[in-house]
Amino acid sequence: MPGAGLTEWVRFRTGLQGRELDRTTFLIARAIGRRGIQPQPYLAPAAEAQTSRVVDLVRYAVAQGVREVMA
Repeated sequence: MPGAGLTEWVRFRTGLQGRELDRTTFLIARAIGRRGIQPQPYLAPAAEAQTSRVVDLVRYAVAQGVREVMA
């Protein structure tokens, strides 16, 4: 039987119980196994949004390091 998390999700979304719940959960698990699921790109947008800040921090740190070496 597929994971309990998927079973609970199917029960919540469909209201099914018993054998129908088991069958539907199995079919969904098999479909996920065959086709996978769409990626949820949560990290890429956050990284792109912060790129300029990271570049600024690196430039500042390099400038500080050069000042320390030159002093």
